[in-house]
Amino acid sequence: MESISRATSLGNTAIIQKALVHLLQSENEQTQNCALQIISNFTIIEPPPHFLSAILALLRPDNSRDLKERACNLLGKIAEKAVTDEVITALINALQNQHSWIRKKACEALGKIGEKAATTEAITALLNALQDQDEWVICEANEALQKIVGKAATNEVITALRNALQHELSEVRGSACEALGNIGEKAATNEVVTALLNALQDKASWIRTKACEALGKIGEKAATNEVITALRNALRDQDYRVRSGACDFLGNIGEKAATNEVVTALLNALRDQDYHVRSGACEALGKIGEKAATNEAITALLNALQDQYSSVIERAGEALQNIVRKAATNKVISALLNALRDQDSWIRGKASEALGEIREKAATNEVISALLNTLQDQDWRVRTGACKALGEIGEKAATNEVISALLNALRDQDYHVRSGACEVLGKVGEKAATNEVITALRNALQDQDSNVIWRAGEALQNIVGKAATNEVISALLNALRDQDYHVRWVAHKALREVGEKAAKNEVISALLNALQDQDWRVRTGACKALGEIGEKAATNEIICALLNALRDQHSNVRSGACGGLRKIVGKAATNEVISALLNALQDELYEVRERACEALGKISENVATNGVITALLNARHDQESSVQYKAYAALREIDEKAAANDVISGLVNALQDQDEWVRTDACEALGKIVGKAATNDVISALLNALRDEHSNVRWGACVALGKIGEKAATNEVISALLNALQDQDEWVRKNACEALGKIVGKAATNDVISALLNALRDEHSSVRYGACGGLRKIVGKAATDEVITALLNALRDESYEVRERACEALGNIGEKAATIEVVTALLNALQDESYEVTKRACEALQNIVGKAATNEVITALRNALRNQDYRVRSGACDALGNIGEKAATNEVVTALLNAPRGQVSWIKRNASQALGKIGERAKMSIVICNVVTAINDGWMDMNGMEERDCFERTISSYLGMKELETAMIKKLYLCVMHKNVRLNDIASDHFMTLFLETENVAWAPFVAYGALLQGNAITITEKNGIRMCDSKGVLEFSIRRHELLDSLVEACRDLKSSLMGGLLVAVEQR
Repeated sequence: MESISRATSLGNTAIIQKALVHLLQSENEQTQNCALQIISNFTIIEPPPHFLSAILALLRPDNSRDLKERACNLLGKIAEKAVTDEVITALINALQNQHSWIRKKACEALGKIGEKAATTEAITALLNALQDQDEWVICEANEALQKIVGKAATNEVITALRNALQHELSEVRGSACEALGNIGEKAATNEVVTALLNALQDKASWIRTKACEALGKIGEKAATNEVITALRNALRDQDYRVRSGACDFLGNIGEKAATNEVVTALLNALRDQDYHVRSGACEALGKIGEKAATNEAITALLNALQDQYSSVIERAGEALQNIVRKAATNKVISALLNALRDQDSWIRGKASEALGEIREKAATNEVISALLNTLQDQDWRVRTGACKALGEIGEKAATNEVISALLNALRDQDYHVRSGACEVLGKVGEKAATNEVITALRNALQDQDSNVIWRAGEALQNIVGKAATNEVISALLNALRDQDYHVRWVAHKALREVGEKAAKNEVISALLNALQDQDWRVRTGACKALGEIGEKAATNEIICALLNALRDQHSNVRSGACGGLRKIVGKAATNEVISALLNALQDELYEVRERACEALGKISENVATNGVITALLNARHDQESSVQYKAYAALREIDEKAAANDVISGLVNALQDQDEWVRTDACEALGKIVGKAATNDVISALLNALRDEHSNVRWGACVALGKIGEKAATNEVISALLNALQDQDEWVRKNACEALGKIVGKAATNDVISALLNALRDEHSSVRYGACGGLRKIVGKAATDEVITALLNALRDESYEVRERACEALGNIGEKAATIEVVTALLNALQDESYEVTKRACEALQNIVGKAATNEVITALRNALRNQDYRVRSGACDALGNIGEKAATNEVVTALLNAPRGQVSWIKRNASQALGKIGERAKMSIVICNVVTAINDGWMDMNGMEERDCFERTISSYLGMKELETAMIKKLYLCVMHKNVRLNDIASDHFMTLFLETENVAWAPFVAYGALLQGNAITITEKNGIRMCDSKGVLEFSIRRHELLDSLVEACRDLKSSLMGGLLVAVEQR
């Protein structure tokens, strides 16, 4: 057993799982414990139902404590992959166990299951567990609740949590607060918000804190005036955590909290004795934004910059930036300008930064003048802030006076200021492209500080990119001769930015000389600059120099040379260049090999020789994945450009290469390149590859032939692939199956079908998977009883991938597979442990059942609506919806209405969709009656789009509505009114026609309410007729009975009275 437990992957094999189940069912406790220990060492991917049942059986009360603890522990480990109703029920029961450790483990397991365990029963059990005597159980129950409740929280769960807020134990109340907060906006009902407001008065301060946090997570939907007032009052709570939580809430709702009272309360909180509260108040003011942009608020935040705690200072700075960014009013700017004269240097610095956040709005003479004065400040941080502010203001600050001040700042004694001045000059751009500025930045490249050097280099690149004048280029050429390598290196980078504008003999000559520089960085920069200059630089002299650089002793130079050649190789792809790049593919540095691949990908189709293709195929197996990727990209680039006789010829020749992986890649590349344009030579070469001694070449040939498709459908190819089905290697057999499916298509012969059916019995699941894939492609002709039977057997395969493919194949067969056996098997597949299988089974059912659905099939689907497994019920709903009118029987409608009662939301959704489709075709009053009953009973809550769609479809049925009795019409009207149903998609004359045709006064309220919602005007004419005006025009109706007219007038008056106006019925007097 010890040796088995060490082989962790064995736990997913059917044989081992069966053996372990047998051990778990032993009567010997030592054997059971040993089996549990082994399973805990395994990594179980998808535990089958019988496996779980055996573990759950160990939780029986009569078993020992140790055994139950181990079983609970194991369930916790595999819980996420073992979500069944049985597992959840067993864990809920375990919460009642007498041993605290088992209760703790049960809580932990439910937490790991997460949202799928969000049932009312589980939530109630965990809430009860919060009253446990053991503190560890309480702790785990609390954590489980937080993990479970979220997007999957139902109304029942929310109600349970809301009730828990009244519990006598504070632990329960606190956990309920946290859980409601985790649910978020979905919990934003009036009842929940009221309960949380009451929790703000809880005697336990930590509960009040949790209530604040929960309201904050619920968000803007909880931001009522009552809540805001309560949270504003909470800023005076005795506990700092409550005050801090109130700040967080007010900040999260942002502008909704922007009343004078709230802003005043937050300004008071800036003087709170606790730094958490002060920090939260700063953040809240920043989020409120524009409405907090008062002189008082700006002054208070500036004062907060002097706080002793860094978190308060940081939040105050952020708040200032947020406020001034949104509300750069004259008052705000004036307050910041005053702050520039503050005695405290920290405030002056932050005021400078805040002015920078205003950007263009701060580009006034007054602001720029103040910032220029600030550049003379005694504190380096203030001077640096002024530099940054001028940089943010941008080109509008690019006056001669500002540039002159920045040049002076380049000589500042503090490196932060010098670095900031460089950065600003770079942002100013073209206006700073003078000899004086470039000379100053060039000198800055010799600064002692690396940050200054870096910023000076960036500034030079930005300036020359926008303003590559002769004067600028001349200055850069002088810099190429500077003694300092930093200067020379940045000059090359700047020339790269200039690009083709620098393609002058003088510049090119200087760059060629730079290729002989002693510093490797300068030589690298020169290579890259020559590449950026482009094809104008593709002279023999330059190509020769770059080829020499490919032999440089420094790898970065060689990489730069490859990069330079890559830019100009389209025009420079000589044999010598290609040979040098091929040699570079063997370089010791992977970056050089990468660049060589890139350069080879740029060569023209005329020079894509066999040697190039073979070298790139070899590079596909480089030890560095990035080189492999570049080689593949280069091959693809060559393939797209080449027409591709030479390329294809090269790949065909590569099939004879000594290296098996080159031959394999050649097969793969041929499959991708040739496609439908495959020649006889290519097909012949791939047929030879099917006889290769190495299996990976053979399966690569199968894949390539499959991609060629029907053009490869010769007797010779089909015969070779049929022989490949007998190959010793499972992957050859698998790919041969799939290739046959793609090649023969609808023209499949009996021999091919028979061979694929045999492959369905292969010992390897991968081959069976391929056989299903092959049959999936040829099912048009292969829809025989034998094929269908084989696919039904495949639905029971131990491999979920085979079962998935079998579902797809049956679905592709379509109506021919609409038998009781197939439908039943697919319904059973909906209970599969694999999500992918259930998904494909559902799709197959929808494809199969349609016009060909027999009464027996419909009966089977109707019975499936009572299945215990929710996935089966869901799939049956979908299938019945697709059948449509044929399924519109009283029994089916009743079954669909009963299917979702008390179940998860998506069953309701699917049942509603099916009812909508059936009702649309059936035009039956029974559908309407049952839907109304379902709404009144509460399982259709009309909040979902599918439920509303179902309801609107049913009441759009004229024939169905016409058959309704008066009592049902009244129920229907109450339903429409109380559930806030929108009638916008109903025809404007729908209810009027029902009213006049049936002469039933119960329809009068519908006429009035429908007109109100749709914005239609109803007018009673002189001759006791009715005129209705809608968006499309005017409709005229005549009334035979005067009492009908009276009932309509009365209905309009009642509606007007109840809704305080909205519809006017005018009687014209003529």
